[in-house]
Amino acid sequence: MAKSLTVAIVVASTLMLSACNEESAKRVRAEDAVKALMKDSSSAKIEDLQAGKTEKHICGLINAKNSFGAYTGPTPFVYTEFSPNNAFAVILDAPSDVDFRMLKNLFADYGLHQRVEKKCRSVDHMNLGCALRPIEQHPLCKHVTSNNQKALFEALKNF
Repeated sequence: MAKSLTVAIVVASTLMLSACNEESAKRVRAEDAVKALMKDSSSAKIEDLQAGKTEKHICGLINAKNSFGAYTGPTPFVYTEFSPNNAFAVILDAPSDVDFRMLKNLFADYGLHQRVEKKCRSVDHMNLGCALRPIEQHPLCKHVTSNNQKALFEALKNF
């Protein structure tokens, strides 16, 4: 009886240690992925790293230097990992009214459209993986991400 209890304790301890090692490795992969998105990855500081809404999400804050060499301030990010070789990181970059005014004035600029769409999707990713309290999405984002150019053009005319 005592021998089987000892074996059970050893097996349970080994499984817990293995899970801790995998979680630690996943956190390192998350840090590496989000740092790779920065202009100056060597200056990047990760803060408040924590589990997200599901086991595939890790959330945190990143602070790194911009092109002028100044720290930008902590910015939320989410890392989503389907497997160690199938993962991506998104840094929150919510669109503002200025983005949509530029899009209204330069509607034919497809590159600008893609940048605004990327900002809208960053809010979606944060809400899906991390935000305890949902981040409010800009009302025009639904038109940008729907790929309905006519609806977007009409919405921008009234903006």
